[in-house]
Amino acid sequence: NLLPIGQNLNGEASTANFIRKKQIYSNSDYQTVQRFLAENIENDFWGEEKIVQRALFLSELAYNNIWSFGSPE
Repeated sequence: NLLPIGQNLNGEASTANFIRKKQIYSNSDYQTVQRFLAENIENDFWGEEKIVQRALFLSELAYNNIWSFGSPE
């Protein structure tokens, strides 16, 4: 789900269904993970459409906030 959850939680979540993964993710201290859980509290399924939406969101976030270097001179 493209989340920074750490190796232990990632291993525990591994191939679990999305409902179980959310339970595991709730043990994360990262705000990003907690925000993700809040945004997906009513979602019980994480399929291709949601994966693509999340990937696009993260890529836009990275491009606009992390990799933006301003206008070339």
